Amino acid sequence: MTLTFALGVSLASILLSAITLWFIAMRLKDNSIMDVFYGPVYAVTALLLVVVSPGEPHPVAFLLLMLILVWAMRLSVRIARKNIGKGEDPRYQAWREAWMEKGAGYFAVRSFLQVFLLQGLVIYVVLLPFTLLIGAGGGTYPLVVLLGVVVWCVGFLFEVVADHQLDVFIRNPDNHGKIMRSGLFRFSRRPNYFGESLMWWGIAIIALGSVAFPLSLIALLSPLVITYIVYTVTGPMLEARWEKNLAYQEYRQETNYFIPWFPKERKKTENQVA
Repeated sequence: MTLTFALGVSLASILLSAITLWFIAMRLKDNSIMDVFYGPVYAVTALLLVVVSPGEPHPVAFLLLMLILVWAMRLSVRIARKNIGKGEDPRYQAWREAWMEKGAGYFAVRSFLQVFLLQGLVIYVVLLPFTLLIGAGGGTYPLVVLLGVVVWCVGFLFEVVADHQLDVFIRNPDNHGKIMRSGLFRFSRRPNYFGESLMWWGIAIIALGSVAFPLSLIALLSPLVITYIVYTVTGPMLEARWEKNLAYQEYRQETNYFIPWFPKERKKTENQVA
């Protein structure tokens, strides 16, 4: 398979998935289904690339495919458990109310462009390491691949543990309105996002060790994009909900936003006794 063909197959698969999910969302009146199927779109596209690839795919492709499938299925199951049966996510509800003020047609188009097509394009870029490997995989540098696997495993561990700790905290009714500050959240306000970013850095490193230079550098777009999104878009959106919470302001002073590190000493305010 040529790289051009692999890129085309990936784009076609993701666009078809985005359009299909958009139609379903319009029928269900629930744009947040994109969150549930975000991971599976990666999985379906990666599987399709392997299936349509003529001949035997690069050996490392099966390793990357396994890592992507494990990540995608775990993420999808977790989000489905949180969302199904609870209606549309509040973030999407707010967009629905604002966009519907300009009419149903505007809402439909805006939903497709901002929710489904935009996330589809993100998926296309983030999946580039795998697409490159399928379309232009060459020699393999085992030590580089091993490094990538180790980085991925560390990231996966961070995400799984942080998500589990957060879910347990939220399920406890005694914690309603409280701030999660234990476990990995003692060292980072977004340890799950840190793990997510680290996993895609690991996948990009694996691609760097399996695709010829300088084409392999394109793989770096994947972790750069996902890191930018979770660091500057998704994370701040969540933190905005707590901007007036005094306990969260203390938490912000003491705890790193992204990269885990030991808590800092909280700065004293004018209302505190020196």
